Amino acid sequence: MRRLLVATSMAATCLLALPALSQQRVKIGPGGVEVETEGAKVKTGSGSTQITTPGVEVKADETGVEIKTPGARVKAGSGGATLEVGGGEAPAPAPTVVVPQGFKQQAPIVCQGNQDRTYSHVYLNCRTDCVLVQGNCEITIKDSRIEAGRHGVLLQGNGDVKLVRTYVRGRKAAIKVTGNGDVEASGCTIVGGVQTSGNGEFEDEGDNTFRQR
Repeated sequence: MRRLLVATSMAATCLLALPALSQQRVKIGPGGVEVETEGAKVKTGSGSTQITTPGVEVKADETGVEIKTPGARVKAGSGGATLEVGGGEAPAPAPTVVVPQGFKQQAPIVCQGNQDRTYSHVYLNCRTDCVLVQGNCEITIKDSRIEAGRHGVLLQGNGDVKLVRTYVRGRKAAIKVTGNGDVEASGCTIVGGVQTSGNGEFEDEGDNTFRQR
């Protein structure tokens, strides 16, 4: 009720502040009062107030306040406030990634062709899969750290991935091998388990440590 009184008071102020132009139009009826000039329109009555100017629209009633602009919308009420940008809810800011000393940050590795790549002293921190191989690629990762929201290494094609002295952690699985691919690991710490299916293989080359999450 207090919010409605404030909004109605604001509307009244706007009514008084509107210039007395020849283009001004005033309508009074059972539904309330509407004042329109060349640059603004104010409607109040039936428990709500609406103020419209070029590019901005404000609505206030017993449920709360809503402000619209061409690129955003703000809604505030008893349940809290929300911000929508570009037609959808504003995305949450990306979490800050702290890169351990001695590593360089690396974007997710995706290979769908026949490339031969080698990575060393890299740090991957991903929301989904950090290393995704779907082709015939040969990927070697040494002395690195991989932390994934889903799979640290996901091998779906016919390629091969070789891990050397690397920490690999995944929430669903540290390593998942499907298709005809092969993952080799030596001197690694593997957290989250290893999954294989089809003709996929995981080869333990020794000195590996396996831990659950």
